[in-house]
Amino acid sequence: MIAIRTLVIHCWLLFTNATAPAADAPQAAQVEATPPVVEAAATPSSAKRIAYVKIDGVIDPGKSKYYRRALDQAIAAKVDAVVVHLTTPGGRVDSAEEMTKAALAVPDDGPLMVAFVDRRSYSAGSLIAFAHRRIYVTPVATIGDIGVILIGADGQMEYAPEKGETVVRALLRSVAQKNGWNEAKLLKMTARNQDLYRFDLPTGQVWVIEDDLPRFLAAHPEVNNGDKILLLGKDRLLSYTAKEAIDEKMATGQVTDLAGLYRELGGDPTTVLNLAPSGTEEFSWTLGGFAPLLAALAVMFVILELKSPGVGLWISLAGVCGVLFFICQFYLELASYPEVLLVTIGVVAIGLEIFLLPTGGLLALMGTGMAMVGLVLAFMPDANQFAPTDPRWSGNLLDALISSLLAMLVAAGGLVALILALPRLAVTRRMASVAEITATSSSDSPTSATNLGVGSRAIARSDLTPNGAIVCNGRELNGESQNGEFIKAGTAVEIVGMRFGEAIVRPVAAP
Repeated sequence: MIAIRTLVIHCWLLFTNATAPAADAPQAAQVEATPPVVEAAATPSSAKRIAYVKIDGVIDPGKSKYYRRALDQAIAAKVDAVVVHLTTPGGRVDSAEEMTKAALAVPDDGPLMVAFVDRRSYSAGSLIAFAHRRIYVTPVATIGDIGVILIGADGQMEYAPEKGETVVRALLRSVAQKNGWNEAKLLKMTARNQDLYRFDLPTGQVWVIEDDLPRFLAAHPEVNNGDKILLLGKDRLLSYTAKEAIDEKMATGQVTDLAGLYRELGGDPTTVLNLAPSGTEEFSWTLGGFAPLLAALAVMFVILELKSPGVGLWISLAGVCGVLFFICQFYLELASYPEVLLVTIGVVAIGLEIFLLPTGGLLALMGTGMAMVGLVLAFMPDANQFAPTDPRWSGNLLDALISSLLAMLVAAGGLVALILALPRLAVTRRMASVAEITATSSSDSPTSATNLGVGSRAIARSDLTPNGAIVCNGRELNGESQNGEFIKAGTAVEIVGMRFGEAIVRPVAAP
């Protein structure tokens, strides 16, 4: 079923188990769809060029943007037809609306838009399918059921109010008027609270949805209101099997597979332009919902690298998470080169402040600001991120700020938890051993302190830059120089404080 996305509510177009009409149920169309067209087999030299687009799974922003890019590629390649392979239970209404309008926007002199349903195309998938001029189905295909639902925070589903359903009905009217599909039948796929009627006129059968009944009767005074035949009542949504869809002219024809469809369209299966999504793009869709978490992990690992010995583990993990984050956002058309550049420059500036070019925090502050701007922009659509006059800009900015804030909160919480836990892990102590021990427990009496606390003496096990590892009474733990100064491995130090399980130390003057 279709869900509504309001200013603050995110809902979904989901498949429901609405039963398809029985084979003997009298269903038909007010305006008949284009009958199946069987074209003569084309010779290789005259074969039509066909592009293949694949929509598999839940309709979401990733698939919407992929679909638009694929259509642009197909039009640029000057193909004769675009076959859109739909296998979907439904999805988001905003994404389905974008895909429907993109299909309707293809000019009449452009490629022939063809939908292919081999198994099922429900809800948002049905809306998109009927936005194409032809629909071909396999014998086992099902299509229909465009009900509008809302999903609450608790997962409960309920039908959307009239204000939400009317948006989808308007889209279906546009689809019917552009491509010749039966308007009344399309509307009954979503109009749950309206009856669908049939009138047997001398000129043929006519199907009327309840909303249009007064207008129809006014235009046909010779028709008696009692002559109408109820086909599908309230609280029912229209769906079709493959046979029913063809019999009722809500599908163009039936084929067994894609190769058969290509031949039906006069094309050569061996020359099809394959525009199916790449493996990387499909992987990005899978990770798309975890983008704020990936950003949080990247930030957290960078901070850990700055606070621990330079073994490179944390910065490597930060790089992996950062790359995955930008891959997700790139294919969602939310991030590209400017965002990557801003974040990279910001991280480099922070590193320069800490290790090479102390500026009293100015460079680090500028770097943090640039990285945060890049992060926020990475959650805003590229199309309007620099267009404040766009009516969607303020909403997109709010979403981006919320996502960025969520990433920072997750990073802060995870960082505190890791700092508290890492000193207790044996693997952390092994990673910290990056310098040779230059002192022993018998080298200096202060190092034999029996208690780990303020005033205890220790030895720097690694260079403190300002973070590293120290050894106190035979126990290894993370240490940080008190004023950020460099302390060479083997230097005797004194613990002046503890913070999140990490010792704050200063060098001890040689006796």
